[in-house]
Amino acid sequence: MSGWDELARSMGSRKSSGGVRSGRPRRPVLCDECIRFLSIHSAFEDQREDGSMAREHIDGCEACQQYFAWKEWNRKREEAFYTSPEVVGLVEEYARRFRLPFWQRRRVQLTGGLLLLVACAALVLFLASHRAQGTPPVLFIGVTAGGGSPTPNVVKAISESFDGLDRVYVEGGVPAINKVFSEGTTQDILAAAHWAAERVKTPLIPTFVAALADGRIEVRKAATAALMRMPPLTVKPFVSSLSQAASMEPNPQFGMVLQSFATEISRAR
Repeated sequence: MSGWDELARSMGSRKSSGGVRSGRPRRPVLCDECIRFLSIHSAFEDQREDGSMAREHIDGCEACQQYFAWKEWNRKREEAFYTSPEVVGLVEEYARRFRLPFWQRRRVQLTGGLLLLVACAALVLFLASHRAQGTPPVLFIGVTAGGGSPTPNVVKAISESFDGLDRVYVEGGVPAINKVFSEGTTQDILAAAHWAAERVKTPLIPTFVAALADGRIEVRKAATAALMRMPPLTVKPFVSSLSQAASMEPNPQFGMVLQSFATEISRAR
């Protein structure tokens, strides 16, 4: 027998033994005038005061008094039911049965996935920009792989890369950056995505959305990381494209992250 069946049986036995049913008032028979004055009494605060038109009728009407007694009895019956040990125990039992551990909750998993994606994309873009300039990989910000002192070549390489893309954008605008995405190497595209994310180039949002269909997952992740850096409301017009890209994403895990991002953007206000 289910918990609800046991609850119904126990509550039925309580009713039959005279518990909540004891002293049950008779259901009132209200005329049109009673219904009108009761509606006025309910809708207007001043009509609940002594001497008001509605109170004059209600105080002298046996049917209206019976209605209030019947209504109060039902309220107390419901309160007794929902606060009964059977109901409280059953609710607590189902709450324990279906409560997920913190790390298994969907919102926590999606948030963790987004943070991991952003961290990985930032690391890929950071290292890619260094390899493109011939500088050694960096294990930590400002520290070389050999454990030496901060390397000025790293900062210089990033600055030169950004300066070059700044000039390309000033001279050719969005079409010039689109050419990098369509004709450049993977490293060129990663560097351009990193630059656009840091500079918050919102006119390039359609470029990033189009890059979600690229065959290289590094490019798709870089484009997503750049979109995450844009103001949400500027990305919102492309929610349907994001959802479509998520449904067509060949990598299931990345597809879930992309769909979660699309959902968050759709809620932007």
